[in-house]
Amino acid sequence: MEKDPQGSLTTKMLMDSFELHFKILDAAVQQHPLDTFYRCCTTPIDFMEEKTEIEPSSPGDFSGRAYFTKKDWKKWHDWYRIKYNFPN
Repeated sequence: MEKDPQGSLTTKMLMDSFELHFKILDAAVQQHPLDTFYRCCTTPIDFMEEKTEIEPSSPGDFSGRAYFTKKDWKKWHDWYRIKYNFPN
């Protein structure tokens, strides 16, 4: 897919990617809402770090980040809400 002159197609694709990764991360948080860190899903964690430039609290290694914290999750949602002016 090519970027249209206004860049809206590229923006839409990126927003769809965010939505997919948020669904995975949100499911982990919703499953255990009282927890403060969540061990799962290195791909969404790496995606959020790359796109938001907000580094998660977990240390990284050759296989990626092993967990994210509730604070990380909130920071990513806040960043998205401000960047794309969307409630999520």
